[in-house]
Amino acid sequence: RGKSMTSEELAAGVVVVDRDPPSGPRFLVILDRFGRWALPKGHLDPGETAVEAAEREVLEETGVRTRAGEKIGTIRYSFWRGGLLRRKRVDYYLGDYLGGDVRPAPGEVARVRWVGPDEFLDSVDYPGNRPIYLAALDMVTRAELEKGRTR
Repeated sequence: RGKSMTSEELAAGVVVVDRDPPSGPRFLVILDRFGRWALPKGHLDPGETAVEAAEREVLEETGVRTRAGEKIGTIRYSFWRGGLLRRKRVDYYLGDYLGGDVRPAPGEVARVRWVGPDEFLDSVDYPGNRPIYLAALDMVTRAELEKGRTR
């Protein structure tokens, strides 16, 4: 048998949450270069961990600093590039907003914006990402409830 014509690219992203606004938690979403709302993510550089890549990509794509924490899950999908079928694996983490001014990366990201929980779920333009959005929302909601109990 010959070698497979596929390779798996590794990437990582963060669902960035700002937990402190008066109106409640808000989430960071990007309008990607394909005109679809998505989460900031990108490839791992050599020697970089998934968490390091995820934090770097958020800063590069959005101007926002984050600390990636608990892993939310993994998305896998395939696409064609250069006549080869490519497989991509993206690990997503929940990350807290640490600061920075929102500014989209020219040529990569058209827009960056903060959205509330309802709009966050409505912004899923890639159906395969829906489980990540739902799990992140559940994790943030649970954390808010726990915080409320300790006050």
